[in-house]
Amino acid sequence: RHIADKILKNSSRKKEMILVVDDSMIFVLKPKARSSDRGIILCHTYIRNMIAVASDGQWLHIALRNVEDIGVLVQKGNMALRFENEETCLSVKECVESCRDDSKKIIMTHISEVFRSSK
Repeated sequence: RHIADKILKNSSRKKEMILVVDDSMIFVLKPKARSSDRGIILCHTYIRNMIAVASDGQWLHIALRNVEDIGVLVQKGNMALRFENEETCLSVKECVESCRDDSKKIIMTHISEVFRSSK
């Protein structure tokens, strides 16, 4: 966390980062030099910690619970990510929401299995 704070405080406003989202986790990485697919993890959290996702032009806002503040990236449970254009932002929002839906389905399947096995 302290490394992430230092990187974010020393970076410019237009610092490129990598966002990785799957059905259980979301990661924000700082790309490593000379590598477009590797990076240093600045922050990560479970998809289930997301409360809401909203876009506002180039900005994607993600409300989170159970997370610490991380530099300018996450403050008071709010993550704000700026993309190069509105279309990219909307595409990422759809991806994040799809992963949230997948995560909810997986959790509901597990809950159903627990109830069935307890009978």
